[in-house]
Amino acid sequence: MYFVLLTPFIKNLNFLKKKENILLSFGLGVIGVISNLLSLRGLELVNNPGYHRAVLSTSILITTFLSILLLKSTVELAKILGAILIMLGIILISIP
Repeated sequence: MYFVLLTPFIKNLNFLKKKENILLSFGLGVIGVISNLLSLRGLELVNNPGYHRAVLSTSILITTFLSILLLKSTVELAKILGAILIMLGIILISIP
């Protein structure tokens, strides 16, 4: 899978000639490793993995709302329905 993701970079080695691109790639890699480690740690700490997944789903909501506010993304019916379903799922999981 990683080979497929890296293919554009392998084909275009000019990407690696700029120092800021190397630093950006390294920084994003470090952030990815840290987020995966924290996600695994979160799974260890909760009794119900559904809680962990619910928290991860909120990142989709945050990204959607920020893209609408900051990037002037279009508000489509599918986005609204998806956000409502995510919020309903989080509410249902949180009910004891």
